[in-house]
Amino acid sequence: MGPSETSTYRQNGFQKFLCLLHCHQQGEVFLTQGLLPGPSSLT
Repeated sequence: MGPSETSTYRQNGFQKFLCLLHCHQQGEVFLTQGLLPGPSSLT
């Protein structure tokens, strides 16, 4: 694996991390708005 492949792999991993972080934030917004069943509604 060359340096260019390593940098590309890191960029892809970072983009996936940002996507997961964004999706997690969106999920928290849905939970606070009560659109999705959260831990508070289960108890």
